[in-house]
Formats: sequence, structure tokens, C-alpha cells
Amino acid sequence: MRRRTALALVGAAACAPARALAASSGTLAWYAAKTNGGEHAASNENDVLPAASIIKLLIAMTLIEQARAGEFDLATGVALNGADRVGGSERFGSAAPRAYPPTAMIDAMLSLSDNTASNALLRTAGMPRCNAVALAHRLERTRIRRRFYDWEAQRRGLENVTTARESAQLLLLIAAAAGERGEGGAVARRAMRALLAQEDHETIPAALPNRRNIANKTGELPGVRNDVGIVGYAYPAAYVISVMDRYGNASRATAIESIRGVVRMVDHKLGG
Repeated sequence: MRRRTALALVGAAACAPARALAASSGTLAWYAAKTNGGEHAASNENDVLPAASIIKLLIAMTLIEQARAGEFDLATGVALNGADRVGGSERFGSAAPRAYPPTAMIDAMLSLSDNTASNALLRTAGMPRCNAVALAHRLERTRIRRRFYDWEAQRRGLENVTTARESAQLLLLIAAAAGERGEGGAVARRAMRALLAQEDHETIPAALPNRRNIANKTGELPGVRNDVGIVGYAYPAAYVISVMDRYGNASRATAIESIRGVVRMVDHKLGG
């Protein structure tokens, strides 16, 4: 498949030729905007692509909505059962079935991308509720359709999807909720704290070694690498950026460098 890299910048002049941003086949999609409004920049930002683990932001947002409604709180344990346990679970992969503190589950889901914790929280939130939350916030192309590490469901064509624009908007919703009072705000603040403690620094943070307060969530599948983050979270000059690379049969190393290239370009324009 031909690499799609046409640029569409709004409020900023193009600062790099498209060919400099990527060299692999597939789709490189990205969206960036100042968190206080104004300038934004984008390319292929509405393309529906595999979300991988950045869909976990939708689970977090659903928990925030449930907390607002009095249906979830940080004091009540989240049940983990045997069916939740899957690979890619550094913290909870071998955990005994029982209830665990929601704070520990949220931290594991967002900082470590622990799939077992994510499955437990997805079951708590409910897949239909997650998709209803996406629609309620006009995230019309964002859907969660399978549990994590459910490869049989994936083979049946069920994939979790989003776009660069909508994943950025989703992260901004969580960040905005962190300023609220009440249990919804408490859950949102826990989510942002976990994102600030993200342990995967390979893409957005690696491209910006001199930037601080990067709250990001990565996602990866074979042939897919994504990262969405707020650079300079809680500071006036902050901006959100989401980069999604469906690189297919090209090299992972090329995809990583493509993402870093987009991030550096955006930071040059929006990071002042």
C-alpha cells in the first residue's frame, strides 16, 4: 500500500516536505493543536486506523463518566477474574483473582499498558458504555470492539479503532475533567498522573528530550505504532499531539523515526 503523507496545516506554514516525514508504506496520520485553542496542524487526521492501546483512553474516559454518575469510585475495589489475565501484563498478568484498588488498575493500564488490568477495567466500564461515551462526545470514528489480546475476535474482523484527531480530543477530555471537583475529577486526575508516569518513552518523549510534563499513551500492534500525548501538560503553552502509523510490512525502526520526525516538526511550530 502506498504511503499516505499529504500535509494539511491550518494556522501554521508547512515546515517540512512530506517525504521527510516517512519512508515506509502504509498510512501516517497525525493531529496536533494548542490546548488553549488556536493553531493546529494535521495530516490524514480523520483516517480510521487500528487504535492498539491508545483505546485505553476511552476506558479511562468512561470510568470518569461513571464516577460523575456515582457508579464508580476510587475506594471500591475492581474485580479481576481469570478470564481477564492475558499476555502483555507486566503487573497483573499473574495476579490472583480478587478485587484490587482502582488506582493500581488505572496506573497499570495507562503507565504500563497492562492488558490484564485493562480487561478488568473494560469489563467494569462495559464495552457498550464505552462506545456510548465516544458517541456522546462526538467521537464518531472511535470504537472498542474486542478485549485486549483477543486474537480470535481480531481474526473475525473486530478491531479497536480511532483517528488521530479523535484520540487527541479524547485525551483533552480527560485532561479537562481533571480540573473538576467530585469523584469524576478524582478519577481523571489519577488517569493524568498515570499518563505523566508513562514508561514507554520511545516516540513522543524521545523526540523531545528537553520537554517536560509529557502525558502520553502509546499503542502497538504488528505493523502499527501510535502515540498520543499532551506536551507541557498544565502549562499555558501546552499542546496535544497524536501520531498514528500503520506501517504494514515496512520496518518498525522506520515507523519510530517517522513518528519522531512528525513530533519534532510539530514542536517547532506549536511548542513555543
